[in-house]
Parts: sequence; C-alpha cells; structure tokens
Amino acid sequence: AMYTAKEFGIEPDQMNEILNSSSGKSWVSECYTPAPTKFRNVPANNNYDIGYKSELVLKDLKLANGLFKSINMNSELGDRLESLYENLCQQGMSKKDLGVYYKSLQERSSK
Repeated sequence: AMYTAKEFGIEPDQMNEILNSSSGKSWVSECYTPAPTKFRNVPANNNYDIGYKSELVLKDLKLANGLFKSINMNSELGDRLESLYENLCQQGMSKKDLGVYYKSLQERSSK
C-alpha cells in the first residue's frame, strides 16, 4: 500500500494518516511502517539495519512452506514470498529488516 501510494504521489506520512483513520489501521501502520516516515525508530529510517532480519523471514517462510508441503497443501503465496526473500538475501540484504522489500521496489521502479 505504501509503495502504491507513493507512486500516486501520496507521501508515506500522509498514507499513514489515511490508513490509521480507516479500517487499514494496524500495528504496522502505527508503529512499524516499511517506508521512511516521521517515526524515528523504525527500520526504514535507519537504513533497515534494525528490526527483524530478512534471513529470518526467509527461514520462517521455508519452515511454513515445508509444513504445507508435508500435508500436500498448496501455498502459492508462501512460495512466492519465499522466492522474493530468497532474492533479497542473495542480493546482500539478508541482515536488513524485512521492510527492505519496500526499498527494493523503489529501486526497481527508478530504473
């Protein structure tokens, strides 16, 4: 949502206000947004160097996908997310916070 809003010219702080005054309000929109905002202590304002590391997200996704496969359950979304975080980690972002995916979207769109 934050990335799409930015593409439409809505700044992250403004999008947070919109989210937090609607049914989109959540802990992420209030405290842990992936986009740099007025919140100082979020990973996005610290080069994604603090927070929950992408390599740990990848580990969790692999565990979850393994459980799905063990019961013959299809997990297209889980497989896609695992692939996305695998790529992030291979690009040297394994120690960065999981929100670094937002930054990678911005970098791809500016090329």
